This record gives sequence, structure tokens and C-alpha cells, in this order.
Amino acid sequence: MRLLTFLSGNQFIDRLNKMENSIIIEGKNVTGNVSEHPAFEGIVKTKASIYDMYLQKEHESMLTCKKEGKLIKRAFQKPESISDLQARREATQLISRSNGEQSVVHLIIFIQPL
Repeated sequence: MRLLTFLSGNQFIDRLNKMENSIIIEGKNVTGNVSEHPAFEGIVKTKASIYDMYLQKEHESMLTCKKEGKLIKRAFQKPESISDLQARREATQLISRSNGEQSVVHLIIFIQPL
């Protein structure tokens, strides 16, 4: 059972771009899609990849758990045992390791566009 609150990376980016926040960087208004601005592009791609990880079947058992019969993100689980804490640590490590790889790719693209 998957909840509708599990957004894909693209859905996250679309929602971010539709927000009407006033963002000023170095005295200039940020216009257009926030996700495409150089100040935010890398972190937005990294965060979108995390959203996508939650939707991948191979990560489901590590990144999610059931609460009251519903699937929730492990990060929102209230730990009630040592095994809950261990599961949360493993989920956090998976996301961190995956995003370390993503960050290197984003850094390479920033330095030298493909």
C-alpha cells in the first residue's frame, strides 16, 4: 500500500517551481523556475533523487515502514526499540551514500557541463 504523500522527484520540482516565494540573491530577484537557478539546481536535484528513492521497490523495505496499516517514511517513524533505531540508521546511511554519489555528479556538471 503506497500513500499519495510519496511524491516523485519530478512532482517535488513541479511543486517547488509553482510556489510564489520572493527570493533575492545578491540583491537580485530570482525569476523563472527556482529549480533551474544555479544557487539551487544541485540541491534540488539531490532532494528530487531522495523522493525518487522512496518510490523504488528495491529500497522500499529499508526506507519505509508500516504504521497503523499505512506505509510511511522511516524518517517519520517513532522509534520504539533498538531495531527501530537500527533500521532508521540504515535508511539514513542508504540515502547519504546515494546522495554522496549524486553530489559528485552535480559538482562535475557545475564545474564542466556535460
